Amino acid sequence: MLRALPAAEELSRFRWRVLAGMAFDVEIAVAAGVTEVREDRYRRLLPYERETVVIGGGVAVLAPVALYLGLAATGPEARRTWRTL
Repeated sequence: MLRALPAAEELSRFRWRVLAGMAFDVEIAVAAGVTEVREDRYRRLLPYERETVVIGGGVAVLAPVALYLGLAATGPEARRTWRTL
């Protein structure tokens, strides 16, 4: 079911929705053990690594994107990501 979901950026024009959607996707993929989704979201989140995931322009603050990159990282990029955090 998780693999069938469209990417967050396909559903929204607002960056905060995209980042929040991808952050939630990462958390679910980690819990479900879906590596393909983790790898995809890692690649898509990487350009935002120095930003923070917020909802509604500041209504809620989730965490830095770097945290979700660390959760999503698999293979060689996992070591690289955790070293830079």
